[in-house]
Amino acid sequence: MKTMKTTASLVGLATALLLGANAAQATIGALDNVPAATLLLPYFDVDPANPAASRTVLTVGNRATTETLANVVLWTDRGVPTYRFNVRLPANGVAEIDVAELFANGTLPQTAAGGFASCAASLPPAPLDAATLAGLRNAHSGQASTLLGGQCGSTALGDAHARGYATIDVVASCAPAVPGDTGYFVQGGAGIARNANVLWGEQSTFNVATGTAIGDALVHIEADGANAATTGASYTFYGRRNAGSSADNRERLPTRWMGRYSLQDTIFRTQAQVWRDPGAVAPFACAAPPAGLSQYEVIAFDHQEEVSDISQATTLPLAAQSVNLADPARSTIPYAQGFVFYNLNLADDVPPFARDNQSHVSHVYSALSGDSGKSAVWPSPLDYNLNVALRLCSDGIDNDGDGLIDWPNDPGCSGPNDTSEGAICSDGIDNDGDGLADYPADPGCGAPSWDIENPECNDGADNDGDGQTDFPNDPECSTAHDRIESFTSPCDDGIDNDNDGLVDWPADPGCLSVNYPRENYGQCDDGIDNDGDGLIDYPNDPGCTSPTDPIESPPVCSDGLDNDGDGLVDFPADPGCVSALGNTESPQCSDGTDNDGDGLVDFPNDPGCTGPSDPQEGGPQCDDGVDNDGDGLVDFPNDPGCADQYASNEAPQCNDGTDNDGDGLVDFPNDPGCAAASSTNERPGCNDGIDNDGDGLVDFPADPGCPSASANNENTPQCGDGLDNDGNGLIDYPLDPDCQSAFDQTEAPACGDGEDNDADGAVDYPADLGCQSATDQTELDGGIVPQCADGIDNDGDGDVDYPADTGCANAADDVEFAVTGNGGITIVVTPATLASGTVSLPYPAVVLAASGGLSPYTFAVTAGALPPGMTLAPDGTLSGTPSQVGAFAFTVTATDLNDFTGTRNYVLTIGLRSLATPVPFVSPATLALLALAFAFAAYAARRRRA
Repeated sequence: MKTMKTTASLVGLATALLLGANAAQATIGALDNVPAATLLLPYFDVDPANPAASRTVLTVGNRATTETLANVVLWTDRGVPTYRFNVRLPANGVAEIDVAELFANGTLPQTAAGGFASCAASLPPAPLDAATLAGLRNAHSGQASTLLGGQCGSTALGDAHARGYATIDVVASCAPAVPGDTGYFVQGGAGIARNANVLWGEQSTFNVATGTAIGDALVHIEADGANAATTGASYTFYGRRNAGSSADNRERLPTRWMGRYSLQDTIFRTQAQVWRDPGAVAPFACAAPPAGLSQYEVIAFDHQEEVSDISQATTLPLAAQSVNLADPARSTIPYAQGFVFYNLNLADDVPPFARDNQSHVSHVYSALSGDSGKSAVWPSPLDYNLNVALRLCSDGIDNDGDGLIDWPNDPGCSGPNDTSEGAICSDGIDNDGDGLADYPADPGCGAPSWDIENPECNDGADNDGDGQTDFPNDPECSTAHDRIESFTSPCDDGIDNDNDGLVDWPADPGCLSVNYPRENYGQCDDGIDNDGDGLIDYPNDPGCTSPTDPIESPPVCSDGLDNDGDGLVDFPADPGCVSALGNTESPQCSDGTDNDGDGLVDFPNDPGCTGPSDPQEGGPQCDDGVDNDGDGLVDFPNDPGCADQYASNEAPQCNDGTDNDGDGLVDFPNDPGCAAASSTNERPGCNDGIDNDGDGLVDFPADPGCPSASANNENTPQCGDGLDNDGNGLIDYPLDPDCQSAFDQTEAPACGDGEDNDADGAVDYPADLGCQSATDQTELDGGIVPQCADGIDNDGDGDVDYPADTGCANAADDVEFAVTGNGGITIVVTPATLASGTVSLPYPAVVLAASGGLSPYTFAVTAGALPPGMTLAPDGTLSGTPSQVGAFAFTVTATDLNDFTGTRNYVLTIGLRSLATPVPFVSPATLALLALAFAFAAYAARRRRA
């Protein structure tokens, strides 16, 4: 959670409510904030007329060491795509996307095309024109839009706010496509979208007027083209939009969530921001919007874990929505505080994934002080990536122990999607004869898995003979679902109340005595994350010292208290807390503990401590949260002195005391590869892998501005820079006679340019005897006849030597060229067109040819770009194996012996090839997980009596 202002009361209460993000490894099928191939902004709400009221800004980063291209798609709150644009991210770079500014003024993030030739015409983008901006606003506010052919794509709430969600995919080109379009996804990341897990992102929504903000990570969705969960018939993130195809190879999100809420006291409001998978949604007639998404159930519990009788406590029909849980028009939660269980599967089967429907839920909390905070609720362990969870009649297990498995073999199953194989509360029978059958119609059923339809507290009988009948008349009944009307200890009632397979004292170790009021010890042994820190019970939760602890208190670093008396409270305010889960607020460098295991304790004994307030004993400088080099920038990727988060020094390479490039020279000014002490690379500019002068050519020998690999600058030669450097009114080769070629470093005459032009060991006038003066245009001595006096038509323009050939400045000129054009000749490059290729298959080699000049010819791509994986050799051979689908435009230039040139523009199309789709396999391990899911479902839905 991020806020622009906080109070101790808010921090204390919010910490007890908000759900901490679990640290997780990068794993398919887990909510982990690791570099991903797709980012999801689950919900945004912008007032274009007053963008400062709620301004959502996205920060998107590139973890790769090479530039990355991202495709940003805006979707309405019903899931209709409206507008897309590209953002280029430099290596290890970031870009910001101001959603409010986009809808208010049509401003798009300004990034250059870089090395992506397909983006040259669209990046950096121009602001949206008035018509497009009006259409975009209408599309997201429930009005007819020109972007949608005059139809609607969102819900009209009457306030002209633009609402929806956004996705950000790694792509290979600036193709005008969105997820679901043909060729956008190809198995293995071979389409427009790629499988590179390199993106990370954050969102912040802030109000300028009130000075408040809330922030959270974007949802990181990883891709894997070889994982069973993201290939074959699996339900993937874009699977419903791709008609059941898993070609996007992206992990899906969970379907069930649990989260805390409060509708009273200091935290008086909880807003649920919910994203649900809409599948493929088309624009619709504004007067006839489509039906919303159905949902399985949303159930509220109070703090005593009493379950509400309402199975649809909150309605969530849209792809993206924000619902005030206290709004009676949208929510009927009966309790002031507690937690909500969201089962956001569909109520009925919708092909191709039946009821299975991924989602994402966050809670935004508001306090009386004006502060606010946001946290993702946690996925329920009932189901994660189990496409048949709770469909017990098709899970291959004998769930009711009758020896019969699944539909149609088990008569307790009416179909393959039944959620029970025979429990009384889901068997379709009115077992207690009250005219009501099963959960939720029969109030005697607390859950579909119950095996009784008439609990004693709802059966119309005075079962315990105390003269009081049923709930609420009998004080021994806390709800109508209580099975026993008499006061009987849970540890002596003959019931397995905690579903651990053990009944009563002394068999159940959760019973400390026959009269113990529950069958589990307390909060530290109840299977619930009571303090909302993402950790459950002893020994996993550091707030529990033993399983008998009655309270699962939050860790010291998130308990709202100044435990070490330094005036700072909890993480991240107190530097002694390395995370919200820390159990000490003292900095590691003064806590009396050898935290890094090096045998040295605290400052000044441990050299990893620069002072007693250091939060960490050691650890790399580029990941320690400290500005070690005092440049105002902290850690990777913010400090350019950090190559990665594991770097041990935050200082730039040219000031870190290390020979980073292994040339035996250390730092500026000793290492000539360092232009300054602040330089982040010790390699010279002509050998650093960077296009320093922006001419599209990198390093020696590719860049003619590099005379050698050790040169420190990639400066473009004067004879090819488009400037009149010597002020003679003539620019560059071949117009300026002082230029012998386009690669000459200077436009000065040969006898005054500081170069040994004739390679005789003597430089310029008067040292070179071939120079008659400092303005002599050739260093050739008398033994060599210049081209302008050799009796030969060297440039083939029909004129021989000076003064007949106007390309000769004088008889000593050694370059005879035509003043304009190619000396009257035309060089033609053939063939005229190129055959199409297939991605991942070798391209049939083609040898380009040229005619019209003097051979030999050399060939090069001088504009655009070849398909990735293909090359053009100097002799004209075009070959390779293309790795990307698309139409690639480029220009080939042929240069003859006299440096005359000819060009031809080509478009080379690379198409798809057919890919086989593997048949999914359900392993025994998956079946075991399904059994475990059912067991947890029965436990979580059953009301436990306190």
